[in-house]
Amino acid sequence: RVYGTRLYFTRAADFGFTKTADEALKVWGDEVLEDMVRVIRTFRPHVIINSWGGVHSGHGQHQASGILTPKAYAMAADPNAFPEQIKEGLQAWKAESLLQISRGDASGGFAIPVSEISPLWGKSWGEIGIEGYLNHRTQGVGGIRSSPFFRRAISLVAVEGEQASKELLARKFAALSQKYVQPGWEDRAPSYEGSLVRLVEEVDPLLEKARQAALALDWQECSNALLEALGRIFGERWRSVKRFGGEIPKGAAWDLYWAEDNIRAALAKAAGVRVDARAERSEVAAGESFVVRVEAGCRSGVKWEVKEVDLLAPDGWDVKKVEGAAAGQWQFSVLARNGADASQKAAKWILAEEGALLWARANVWVGDGDFFSVYAPVVATRMTSVSAETRPLLLVPAVTLTVEPKEMVVISGGNRKSEIRNQKQTEREIVVRVRHYATTGEKITVGIEAPQGSGEWRVASGENGKNKVAAQTADASTARTEQMLEFAGAGDQLVRFTVRASARIAAGKYELKAYAKRADGEEFRTSLEPLVTLPTRMWSEPAVARVHVMDVAVPKDLRVGYVAAENDLIPQALREIGVHVELLDEAALAFGDLSKYDAIAIGIRAYELRS
Repeated sequence: RVYGTRLYFTRAADFGFTKTADEALKVWGDEVLEDMVRVIRTFRPHVIINSWGGVHSGHGQHQASGILTPKAYAMAADPNAFPEQIKEGLQAWKAESLLQISRGDASGGFAIPVSEISPLWGKSWGEIGIEGYLNHRTQGVGGIRSSPFFRRAISLVAVEGEQASKELLARKFAALSQKYVQPGWEDRAPSYEGSLVRLVEEVDPLLEKARQAALALDWQECSNALLEALGRIFGERWRSVKRFGGEIPKGAAWDLYWAEDNIRAALAKAAGVRVDARAERSEVAAGESFVVRVEAGCRSGVKWEVKEVDLLAPDGWDVKKVEGAAAGQWQFSVLARNGADASQKAAKWILAEEGALLWARANVWVGDGDFFSVYAPVVATRMTSVSAETRPLLLVPAVTLTVEPKEMVVISGGNRKSEIRNQKQTEREIVVRVRHYATTGEKITVGIEAPQGSGEWRVASGENGKNKVAAQTADASTARTEQMLEFAGAGDQLVRFTVRASARIAAGKYELKAYAKRADGEEFRTSLEPLVTLPTRMWSEPAVARVHVMDVAVPKDLRVGYVAAENDLIPQALREIGVHVELLDEAALAFGDLSKYDAIAIGIRAYELRS
């Protein structure tokens, strides 16, 4: 949001500082290279910049990134590399140039003007970069503003392909000038490329005309020029389909869509087309219906009109228009049918933000029966007395579960000495928050499942957070206990379970799994919670409490004073194995008697956050 870039993720494990690239590559495996190739084939860049190329010291993960980038550049162009991506519909993509950053004055390189002041933003590009970098919470950002590292000159040097230059980095409609010589197209490609060259010659003057009109604030003239450019691109795409027997090269089709979408976005801004589509709630469960309201219109200086609005929904959903809305407004009733899939689609995790679940399409009429369409995602607004958040529309499970605590420690039976062997050392309490997203009332069975057939765990039920347990069942063979909850509609309830490890349990890791069941047997086993640092985004994981059974002997009455910072789970883990832990605040450190402790422990990041 600060840089103005598109962000993609890989499956690289950020496991902390490492001094060698070999260690990073070993942990990452082949998945990271596969993800990098996927991003290149998805975004289809003309220039790839290797930020860490030629780096042979320092952070091993930086070195590994510099090693993998040239490989991804080459493999993205090879249709035999990661063929499953080709089967999904992605195409091999050959970037024109692979550049490498040189931090300093590089002979023969292209110096990036980071110190120039942007006439639009009133800041240098380097200052804008630093503002964005300050949002990287794990990078030790305290001294960045004054760091000479971020004020050094930066150059781009070509590793493969065309040399870095201003012309390479800022070209008009570069995508439409690509070569489309693909297998089976050798005889037709020259003719097709010629038509694309002519198209560029027709469209570029229209875009320049639109730019000049925008600078003069003549939005009608700007919109007219963009509309004509959009018509040329759209027309060429359909003429190409007709000319080549119903198909065109996939690379060319992608580029024509790309140009069309960009011109359409510029046209919507020039004409001041406003499409505001809002659902009555942000989370929708399969089988539930909800209302979407849309407002749409154009700026007053443009003599066009939004006459039609509809919703684009996933397959199997029902959308019905509700009559009686006021002028410039539309209302729809939407049903997400039972069986609608809330799972992640292939490789959606590479995106910083998922695509919208539901879209509103507004048709803007420009006279003589012509129109163009503008699309807007359907969102929802969540309001409190102090805030208003815009959230994406999400298809969620009807029931989710959040388990606390997620991690526990237990001493194995062999080290439960008489002085600490008591019920508190072997027994743990688990609280499950059950969130019911469905708006219709129903009874939900909630349970905890210990490792099947282990005989090493006993699970007992407690009381839920609002009333007595309505019903419970136990199955000794699976160490399973269930409770019954009744929901009148959407809402949360808490249930409590007590689990106890047997005296003969062996050291190791165990999972206690929470689940919820509907009357028809449908099960739910995942959580769904907002990210702490980005509350408009949701995070899902299995509803599991992990128990670490450790073979450790703890001295009697061991006392530890602990200086904790934020989100430090170690004090609780120490208590669970029988250590007497007291948290030391500022007053305790200044005036307390520290001699009563056998040890003083300094917690994670305490020197930074409790300096």
